[in-house]
Amino acid sequence: MHYSKSHKRLVIGTRNGVLSKLNFEAQVPDEDSENEDGDDKPKQTIDTPVEILGRFHTNAVIGLKALGDSSQFVSISKDQTMVIWEASAMQQLVCIPQITPPTALDVSVDGNVVFVGSECGEFSIYDVCNRQNPRLIK
Repeated sequence: MHYSKSHKRLVIGTRNGVLSKLNFEAQVPDEDSENEDGDDKPKQTIDTPVEILGRFHTNAVIGLKALGDSSQFVSISKDQTMVIWEASAMQQLVCIPQITPPTALDVSVDGNVVFVGSECGEFSIYDVCNRQNPRLIK
């Protein structure tokens, strides 16, 4: 799952490859509002419906990150793929097969470089300036 930079939208990847969006603003915990016994406040129920963006993978989504300030995301999955997609159009831009199952994902602050770690301890670095034709750097 990944919160937008404004913390007003949460994008969630499921174990069956579906990506969904929940428009729900994150709340900052208030340390002063804890009970004297140390118990946390009661759990809040979310009444906002989940919006299904689409099925972008054929297996569990492992990682999901925004690409800079754009409406584009990158995701990795147990289906051994890395996918770049446009959230506003619910469209895959590119799907890149991975040699081994990916286990870790990170993105540069500007959203132009993607780092993918694998199950066997290797990592790949992609230049994604051209979102439809990413270039493997290492």
